[in-house]
Amino acid sequence: MGIVKMLTALALCASLFVTAGVGAMSAGTAEAAEIEVETAETEAAVVMNTATVKGVTWYLVESEAHLRAIGTGEYGLDKNYMQNADITMSTTEWVPIGTESNPFTGQYNGNGCEIRGLTMTSPTVKIIGFFGFAGNAQLYNITLRDLDIETAGGQGKSVGAICARATDCNIHSNEVYSIYD
Repeated sequence: MGIVKMLTALALCASLFVTAGVGAMSAGTAEAAEIEVETAETEAAVVMNTATVKGVTWYLVESEAHLRAIGTGEYGLDKNYMQNADITMSTTEWVPIGTESNPFTGQYNGNGCEIRGLTMTSPTVKIIGFFGFAGNAQLYNITLRDLDIETAGGQGKSVGAICARATDCNIHSNEVYSIYD
């Protein structure tokens, strides 16, 4: 289990203890990260927990609804997202995160979890990938399995399994497995 997952689990446990009135979690060492967990809601009633690690707030992505909420309501394209569970997608066509006029500029840490079955098959789509446009973003530790994008788009399309178009980004340590593998 990665350190971030352990810290997140500890934060969730601490949150439960504090809520139940049992007590509060103490850090233990000077180097331990201060962690707070909160719940946030968007207009569409999608709720994403947050974890604050060393002063950085991360939205915890745990479902397809969470993925689809990135870039909507309070889940802005400039936020930090950390995947906290394996996610199996429905067959609903994926719409990439970020557009040319409003690119993703935050961080997405896949955290060693998988996104299974992301699908883009529309023959008219021109931007094809998990992220459409990203600028000054960090996209890492993302695993896409059973990816189905090979038949999408036509002439003039931009394809990148992780990101179709990126400017000044740090994109690394990602794995992609097509349904055709």
